[in-house]
Amino acid sequence: MISKRQNGRLPEQLSRFGFGVMRLPMRGEDIDLEQTQQMIDAAMAAGVNYYDTAYVYYNGLSEQTLAKTLVERYPRHSFYLADKLPGWKLAKDAGPQQMLELLDKELEYLHTDYLDFFLIHSVDHQGWPSLLKKGVLDFLQQLRAGGKVRHIGFSYHDTAEYLPTVLADFAWEFVQLQLNYYDWDGQQNARGQYQAAVAAGLPVIVMEPVRGGMLAELPAAAAAALRAATDATPAALALRWAASLDNVAVVLSGVSNIEQMRENIATFSPLIPLDARERQAVDEIMAIISAIPIVPCTGCKYCVDDCPKKIGIPAAIEALNEYRRFGHDDALNNYWRLLKPDHAPDRCIECGECVKYCPQKLAIPEHMWELSELIKKRRQA
Repeated sequence: MISKRQNGRLPEQLSRFGFGVMRLPMRGEDIDLEQTQQMIDAAMAAGVNYYDTAYVYYNGLSEQTLAKTLVERYPRHSFYLADKLPGWKLAKDAGPQQMLELLDKELEYLHTDYLDFFLIHSVDHQGWPSLLKKGVLDFLQQLRAGGKVRHIGFSYHDTAEYLPTVLADFAWEFVQLQLNYYDWDGQQNARGQYQAAVAAGLPVIVMEPVRGGMLAELPAAAAAALRAATDATPAALALRWAASLDNVAVVLSGVSNIEQMRENIATFSPLIPLDARERQAVDEIMAIISAIPIVPCTGCKYCVDDCPKKIGIPAAIEALNEYRRFGHDDALNNYWRLLKPDHAPDRCIECGECVKYCPQKLAIPEHMWELSELIKKRRQA
């Protein structure tokens, strides 16, 4: 059975592995409900009790899918639901009432009358001051006095330096951070973010432990370093690395098929912290990966909705990264084979809307141009 743990201000015994319902299996352009239900059933049978969704995942369909596959099929007390308020979806003149209406819509989609964990979604130094002006603290105080949410936190996408400012603004009960060994001492300074949460006494929910899948498929030299140290798969190593941090309550994984679900369940049944050889392997892997110029996209898809050309930006960057990582054309060919022509990266008009919503602050138009040029050269060859 899945390892469980009670952590800090959260009295619940939470499964160390949580199902992040944001990268669901697809059948054409629709969510594959049959396979998603198999994944839910496998998770519940193993003791997974933490399920994380958001209003913006699949434009509300993630919540509705979770209602059909989990909420309607299992006793409500047998699992914990986490959902999020997307502040950027609020109108300029919105206030606490509009926030409450959005929460009520989420509850309606989920077919439940309360959330166990409620987060302000994707907090950063641009959006948080705007939410403060709109009365988000009054809204949260109202929630704390009512019965619609049990625990209040936020997911964070900004610098370690700004995090204490947000932590000081409210009596938060937990925080969701992007923690993985790639970002630990990198541009994201995940170590500093984690230390700020520890100093504030807040348990951490981990998102992107496998860095949007990047750490699940290592370059050949890095994979060899891993095989020399352990039988663990790259994904399992990354998940266990995050879960080995003392202040981590739950590690979320955006599972995309039943095979991944089974592997993740096995990884946490029980959870075994990394040993010294595996930690040394992580250091060797990072030395190899750090020498390769990879675009640090997590595939969150926040950039997609407001793209006027509806370019599938995460898939484009994934293809670019695979080409950079492995140096062969398979990634480009596979990407082009599945691409709809009117969604191609050469449709980018460099408007910058994608950059505005990117948690990683990537120069997305530049990467669209680079990928377009690579594809053009190979199709002309």
